[in-house]
Amino acid sequence: MADDGCVIGDRWGVTTSETLRAYPCDDFVVSPTLQAWRGVRIEVPAATVWPWVAQVRLAPYSYDWIDNLGHRSPRLLEGLPEPQVGEPFTTAGGRKLGRIVSVDPGKQLTSTIMGAYSPSAAGQVAEPGRQTR
Repeated sequence: MADDGCVIGDRWGVTTSETLRAYPCDDFVVSPTLQAWRGVRIEVPAATVWPWVAQVRLAPYSYDWIDNLGHRSPRLLEGLPEPQVGEPFTTAGGRKLGRIVSVDPGKQLTSTIMGAYSPSAAGQVAEPGRQTR
């Protein structure tokens, strides 16, 4: 652990100010043991990103050969309805792994999976005239 309390690899693509903001998952985990931050800046409006954030309910969109038993995560939007609190969050290898605990359509989706809480945001950090995070 570094002098500032960070662990090597605990943040990729995020600024310090983004890690200091309040997020919906803060309501579920008051004193986290570990915080892992991942961020991507893209040149499209949050409304374009949101359907993809919401679609994470279907598959891990990660290393499919590990996390999804080699099954490919969908490459096209499935036209899902807006996510709802209590719905299953994602699957891997055909197993439902988590559930949605907080959602603000078009902005953020917070889930719990295997005991961890994970916020996914589209535009929560973005502001008019800026890129989407």
